[in-house]
Amino acid sequence: MCAKPSCARRFARPCCSPPWNFPTTLHGTIVDVDTQSSQGTVGIGIDGDGKPDVMVDIGPTVLGTTLRDTLDFVSFTSFRHQIEYAQFGTALNSYAATHVMKPLLRDGLKGKQISVTGAFSYDSSSGQPEIVPLAMLLGGGRS
Repeated sequence: MCAKPSCARRFARPCCSPPWNFPTTLHGTIVDVDTQSSQGTVGIGIDGDGKPDVMVDIGPTVLGTTLRDTLDFVSFTSFRHQIEYAQFGTALNSYAATHVMKPLLRDGLKGKQISVTGAFSYDSSSGQPEIVPLAMLLGGGRS
């Protein structure tokens, strides 16, 4: 039993049940690019020290259920069974891969400004946050 039942009311989940999932928007500079793995990432520097503060998935593969689990209006009980719940998560990942990550040009990313809106999972064993994007904008603009 969770020691803080108010967490469930405030965050739509028990406080003792990591990982936590958060929507986020950030603006920064791409300081690291990994396109060698199927789960490609870019490291985004936010504080100006030239080191990545967060990682952003750029695909082509999207792993996990971060997008699905961030939605506070969707839960397991919204579906008939576990397979439908899993298929919903897969569909969200597929949307992000096809409509957000795939159009991103991979050449010359390092040093560019980027704005990202997406979600990340966090638990105490996590290093840097890894964001699954739902929108990305290269350049000085903010979306």
